[in-house]
Amino acid sequence: MKKKIYFCGSIRGAKAEDNLYKKIIDHMKNNGHTVLTEHIGDIKKNEKERKYDKDIYNQDMSFLNESNIVIAECTYPSIGVGYELRSAEVLNIPTHVFYKKSKAELSAMINGDEYFNIQRYETLDELFEILDEILGDL
Repeated sequence: MKKKIYFCGSIRGAKAEDNLYKKIIDHMKNNGHTVLTEHIGDIKKNEKERKYDKDIYNQDMSFLNESNIVIAECTYPSIGVGYELRSAEVLNIPTHVFYKKSKAELSAMINGDEYFNIQRYETLDELFEILDEILGDL
């Protein structure tokens, strides 16, 4: 079954990872899934389309409510991503958290919460392999 994916990652705090997010989003879309938050893979578009924080919140909460799975890239800490993860838990949406093991130590509040499916990775190929298994693209 193809999924409606809410993808999240640090936007304001991890500009160096823009290309990573785009690659992850493109991989999921190329396998036929709908990525409701694909705009976070295009930071130039985000910078052009400055939105009010309230509009971002309303849009993202709407997308979160529409999704049937959350994929979070958490190598870089983000209060917003933490909020999204907790919201997904409250909404009982299956949530998978990824982080690059050589660059980060995951927050104890995320790592200690048994609700989240946590995956460490190092290479993009390794991440894609795990994603494909989770999303049923094998």
